[in-house]
Amino acid sequence: MEFFQACQDFRYLKEDDQKSLAAVCTSKTFEDGSIVLKDEEVGECMLIVISGRVAAAESTADAFDRVSYGKPGSVIGSVGVIYNKQQAKAFAKGPVECLCLNKAALSGFSPSVLDVLRRAAFKAILHSLPRNPLDPEPWRILSEQQVNLLISRTEDGTFEPGEIIFAPQDGAQLIVVISGQVAIMQGLAKTREEDDLVFAADDVDIIKQSDKVVEAGHCYGKQPEFLEGVSMSTFGIAIGKVRLHRILHSNVQELLGDSLMEVMRCAEIKRVLSDIFLFKNLNEEQIDRTVRELEQQIFAAGEIIVQQDDPARHFYLIQRGTVVVRKDGKVLRTLGRWDYFGERGLLLQERRSATCQALDECICLVLDADEFFQIVGHFKDELERRMQLQDLNLSISDLQCTAVVGRGTFGVVRLVTPKGKKDAPEYALKCVKKAQVVKGRQEKAIIMEREVNAQCYHPCIVQFIKTFQDKYNVYFLTEFLGGGDLFYAIRAIGALTKLQSQFFTGSIALGIEYLHGRGIMYRDLKPENVLLDFAGRAKLVDFGCCKKEIRASTLVGTPEYLAPEVIKGKGYTKSIDWWSLGVMLYEFVVGPIPFGAGEEDQMRLFAAISEAPLKFPNYVAEDAIQVLSGLLERRPERRLGSSGAKEIKKHLWFKGFDWDALAGGFFPPPWQPDAQAQMKNWEEPDGDLMDHVSTETFTFAKGMEWAKIF
Repeated sequence: MEFFQACQDFRYLKEDDQKSLAAVCTSKTFEDGSIVLKDEEVGECMLIVISGRVAAAESTADAFDRVSYGKPGSVIGSVGVIYNKQQAKAFAKGPVECLCLNKAALSGFSPSVLDVLRRAAFKAILHSLPRNPLDPEPWRILSEQQVNLLISRTEDGTFEPGEIIFAPQDGAQLIVVISGQVAIMQGLAKTREEDDLVFAADDVDIIKQSDKVVEAGHCYGKQPEFLEGVSMSTFGIAIGKVRLHRILHSNVQELLGDSLMEVMRCAEIKRVLSDIFLFKNLNEEQIDRTVRELEQQIFAAGEIIVQQDDPARHFYLIQRGTVVVRKDGKVLRTLGRWDYFGERGLLLQERRSATCQALDECICLVLDADEFFQIVGHFKDELERRMQLQDLNLSISDLQCTAVVGRGTFGVVRLVTPKGKKDAPEYALKCVKKAQVVKGRQEKAIIMEREVNAQCYHPCIVQFIKTFQDKYNVYFLTEFLGGGDLFYAIRAIGALTKLQSQFFTGSIALGIEYLHGRGIMYRDLKPENVLLDFAGRAKLVDFGCCKKEIRASTLVGTPEYLAPEVIKGKGYTKSIDWWSLGVMLYEFVVGPIPFGAGEEDQMRLFAAISEAPLKFPNYVAEDAIQVLSGLLERRPERRLGSSGAKEIKKHLWFKGFDWDALAGGFFPPPWQPDAQAQMKNWEEPDGDLMDHVSTETFTFAKGMEWAKIF
């Protein structure tokens, strides 16, 4: 039930429908590389992926031999079951857990459940439509909500043998054949009578004269023409009695309020902007505004786009083509589709540091300086600071150690700065011993930490710079957060003010929201995993326990902060992070943890988390009681945050709180750590940094292959 309540396609079903679906599903697991669906068999069951990934190999010429991946929440094999179609081979990419739904069970479902399953099958067919392999897959560009809206306008049709389904000059459309066959013809051998829409020949003649026959479970409609709204250019004739689904371009345009091509163009640009660090912390409204303000400009092959030493006036995003970057005549790099340039000169108010020239005809999306600063102006100081940090050209030999700030089982953390730079930024360099990683069986955790670090760029998450490695160690280079952890902070402060509690809770909530938006569960939220910089800004660190799944079942985390469903061991979703946040907020507002405070016996602690009543002292305000009761709700589907962080942001307890300022990095922290007190815990530099770095050449020995990504 929890899985269906968390999954996009099933969460809006009524509870009774979710229960009926859960009652007939059985659990099934697959080892890495094992066959999930056999090739060319008519499906007898469909699989709903709970965890892991399933690869479906498409070997038809139309599909360009691509491989598509089913992530958690995907429905695999739905086309075979719903449309009685032969299915493509699918295999497990790593360990996979699925819910298995047999075809025989479909007859007992309500129309709402069947509609969800048909929609899943329809999506699978849309994804299999032929396309240019160099172009992005349009149905993956649209949001889940937009695809569902599009499918909601599907028309059902039944056609008699020989009846014309569509003809040249009919409006653009896509059809999915449910039963029967459809012959595609360039022209008709016999003209039809004015009121007679039936082709006057038997099925054999129709097939002989057809250019193509569309079988049940397949789709017809040329994708580029459909997206552009181009009229049909062929006839579609029913062979035998035909049932089909049909999407008319005119209906889609009416629904979306713009041409489908324009909606998809904007959706793709939004997706690209959300991955660019300049725009990553903009909210949805600000991203939409940016898309609207981008102006398309075309540059001929050989044309200079920006000239070295010219004033910086625009930001450029490459939509198509290749741009070469030269400094003093020397080629530095080439840029391609969705790369960008021009931001540094704007932010740092520098003249252009290099010349950018179109190698071939280029289309760029351009934002002028005034509009650029109106959009990112609130974040300007934060962006400048982060840009100064984000020097990807640094090598470990460029760094010098100024202090040792921490030691542990796996290695040491040093405060480092680039050599020979005035006002150089400070970094944390964490050294992790490879042998200790293997000894502690932490290979997956350190790979996860590296992967999550590399894909995150948010003011409430530690800024990752890059990784290094030598024969014996791997190294993480990140921004330096010297203000200590939140565990230390809340004890140094004592009784937190409401603003301090809001600031720390809000910072954590924004970081968790960012991770959840990328399909990542944090799973070990606690005060020790939130670090402060010297200004008092709070940021999430330590991503080794993260999981990129919709659902997981492993007992991971710190006991006092575990959600009840984690303790039960029956599976859990990202909602566990909001429970942990609730425990932390209770500490901010009340003092001790809410359940099992001071309890040393883990079983009694777990019993308290699972069953003990939530109590509040008399001095706790009603709005605080409400927000804490919502976060510490034992039923995950009713927990505050289960439908997204917006529930928390809009809560009465946060009334008047400036979320935009916090997300932009310009919210004044309501408490600053004592920098001198922190520095007293540091050690003097332990010699030249390179004395601790091996320069030996090495290969990846057996058992060390995990380190290749470093």
